[in-house]
Amino acid sequence: MAGLRAPGRGLPRLIAAAFLLALLASATPARAVDADSIGKHDWHLAMIGSAKDVYWTPDTDRVVIASDQAVALVDAANKGKLFWRHVLPPTQKYLASAVCDESRLFALVDSPLGPLVHVLNANTGLVTAQSVLQLASPTTSTVTIQCARTNEVALHIDGTVYTTTLDVDAGTLTTPTTAATSAAAAAWTGSQLLAVTTRGTEVLVNGHAVTGPGMHPILAGCSKNRAVVYQAPNGVRFARIAKDLSVAAPQLVIEGDNVEYHAVPGSCFVHVAHRGGRHHQIVSLETGTVVAQLPAPPTAPVRRDAKKRLVVADRNGALALVTPGNDQAVTTGPLDPLMRSARLVVPSPNDARVLVVGDDDNVRLVDLDTHAVLWTRHEALAHLVSAVIVDFPAAASWEANEEEAAGVAKRWIDRYIAHATMVADPRTWAALLHGDEDAAEAADFGTRKLIVGVSRRGLVYALDTRGHRTDSRAGDDVEDHLVWVKRPGMDADDMVTRVEVGSPTVGSHPAHLVLHGTKSTMTMSPFDPEVVATGVSITSAVDEVLGEQLRAHGTQGATHVYRVDAAAGIVRGYMAVADDDVVVPTFNVTLDGKVVAFAAPRVGKVASLGRVMGDRSVRYKYLAPHVVTAVTTPTPETLAIQLVDTVTGRIVAHRTVDGVDSTNFPVHAVRAEHWTAVVYWNDGPTGVAGWTVAVLELFSPDADAATAVLASAMSPVRPTVAAATFALPTRDTITALAVTATRNGVAVPDLVFTTSRSVATVSRRFVDALRATVVGDETVVPYGPVLPAEDRAVLSHARHVAADQIVTAHADLESTALVLAYGLDVFWTRVRPSGGFDQLSEGFAKGTLAATCVGLVAATVVSRAMLNSKTLREQWL
Repeated sequence: MAGLRAPGRGLPRLIAAAFLLALLASATPARAVDADSIGKHDWHLAMIGSAKDVYWTPDTDRVVIASDQAVALVDAANKGKLFWRHVLPPTQKYLASAVCDESRLFALVDSPLGPLVHVLNANTGLVTAQSVLQLASPTTSTVTIQCARTNEVALHIDGTVYTTTLDVDAGTLTTPTTAATSAAAAAWTGSQLLAVTTRGTEVLVNGHAVTGPGMHPILAGCSKNRAVVYQAPNGVRFARIAKDLSVAAPQLVIEGDNVEYHAVPGSCFVHVAHRGGRHHQIVSLETGTVVAQLPAPPTAPVRRDAKKRLVVADRNGALALVTPGNDQAVTTGPLDPLMRSARLVVPSPNDARVLVVGDDDNVRLVDLDTHAVLWTRHEALAHLVSAVIVDFPAAASWEANEEEAAGVAKRWIDRYIAHATMVADPRTWAALLHGDEDAAEAADFGTRKLIVGVSRRGLVYALDTRGHRTDSRAGDDVEDHLVWVKRPGMDADDMVTRVEVGSPTVGSHPAHLVLHGTKSTMTMSPFDPEVVATGVSITSAVDEVLGEQLRAHGTQGATHVYRVDAAAGIVRGYMAVADDDVVVPTFNVTLDGKVVAFAAPRVGKVASLGRVMGDRSVRYKYLAPHVVTAVTTPTPETLAIQLVDTVTGRIVAHRTVDGVDSTNFPVHAVRAEHWTAVVYWNDGPTGVAGWTVAVLELFSPDADAATAVLASAMSPVRPTVAAATFALPTRDTITALAVTATRNGVAVPDLVFTTSRSVATVSRRFVDALRATVVGDETVVPYGPVLPAEDRAVLSHARHVAADQIVTAHADLESTALVLAYGLDVFWTRVRPSGGFDQLSEGFAKGTLAATCVGLVAATVVSRAMLNSKTLREQWL
């Protein structure tokens, strides 16, 4: 009986192993596709913009950074993190600011109503008061704001000095009082205004003329030695101003009249520059002599640091430290290869640190003693002019899964094996224990992308969409997403202006990018940015012939390109053969007015060729990827929506909309599949004024599905057009419009739009032209003139996101689309236009499923053991 064994003894073990493997392999994907991504998978880079004003707040380690679009307070001791940010509306522009009483920040901005003052709490950034000053808008850049007495500020606007007082209880400012006119410079000294004015060729200080004629006066000097510097007939002179504001006899500083002079803030020095650029000298107002020769022409105003050294920025991206009385300069060397030169240097009043604003728009904190860059705020990201979304290469085990030709069973097995492999990795469980769900995903389902963007200064950034997420309204840290940043090696007068995907990522083969410069074109691997080469495509070859950027699409071995002259309202078509550089004009269409919005068709899959109605009839889509949308303005109050065939030049459809304000508000358009949507401001001649979306849908007049697959440009058949308009429930300025994309086009798309402070969506189910004509059909939402407003439709939630461009992409999950919004900020999120039909819901009973699996495994093992025992006993009997 020694050879007797229970039959099928290995089967329970095999079944148990299979169940355990299924349980482990399903754990990670279950977390990865947890239904609701709102607030979980989005991130926000809150930027300030190109700094035009930077200064340290009194007696703190905080810095105010202001751009045309925002004012912010950052922590110099914590990598430049934001304390708060105040974003101005699109119609306002920052002019100047000052922190008074260590608790209030007065920001002077320009608006359509004239100069406007925002009073902010300097600790929280909350607006406590604001007032329109009832003054004319500035016509020059001579605008300053200074703290005067308690709750009083002095404004220097276009040569006139005004004073105004804050009424704390009312939260307003008093009517400005004129303190001085024709003022070339002004400063507040204690409780008295010091104003330098001009009268003909006279220079006056508080109304008292300086001896001798002069012009172009400035105020300079320190608290001990204040003076007025001006151009006299025989050279540059200065006159000291006493404490009682009396003026001493002028002294000659530099002979000749071919010089410029600038005060060195916080010091008793003046920077004198000969216009020939050969001599740059520092003159002391105490002695009237030259105390230093600058080693090179500075690229930023000269400043003095806490150690009384002069900080000079040169044209090589370095800083020179010059000690007055000693011509030897200590140079830091180039601070950053991204920065060619600095345009602002602001030393700390307390130590040897200095804030440097480079020509790349980035803000750096530099230690002048160690020559080290302590941190960088990547404000270049606030001015992206072009951006693309790139797929990461798939692992070798995943490549077959992405092939369309692979069988369903094989694709499922490949995906399952990949899940199980990652589950077996201890790093996955360590990530789960630390709460990092993203790092623990067995597969990211195509939601992880690489964003490549070009700044207006020619820097190229690569950002990983997976990174640390935060719920802070101040935004995420750029370093959490930054993969690389570089300035491509082009000529000094050449700069990258646009990026596009030359070839997409396919399986494990990475994409390559095409960088278009002002003079040349380069190709780059986004995953190995050091590999850069020049390349020319048929589009760029045509560009060389026609001398400007074109759009292209190919048909039958030829490339049809078209050029849009927006100002003239003309669309021109050309044809180029791939093997030749010959470009043949094919059409020239003059539209009805100038082009204010243009949309090319979104490239993507179409899941359905027709639309099944409630009575089971089918309306087949007029699918024409060569038809574009051009929106023109025959008159300022009228929009003409025209769909143009870019192969033949034929107008496929035309609609006119009245009561439009295209002068003060932008117009946006999108084009996808068989429809187009246009968003504009309705001036309300027949109803309530507000944002309106007009949608046009093209249907094939032929009921035969075979003719609806792709509308030929040569077909004489015109489509039938359904049109409707709907009111958008928002009062904020709409700055961009796009349509979501999914992998196979099954999910109903969303319209995504950005406003002056948010990113939001509206479902295509509601933006449906058939709603206006079809009644009682169960497949069509009943008509309503106003689109529904839903809180969940605001993708940015409580964050203030300022963006004016949108790029969308698809994930591997058909239900999920990806949205990138950029402008002042960078915002990334996921949306599910048709819900999570391929994802587990948030309320899915995962614990019950796991307990059931464990119970089944245990029951199988126990019952099998009992069966084996019974069988063995029966064999002994």
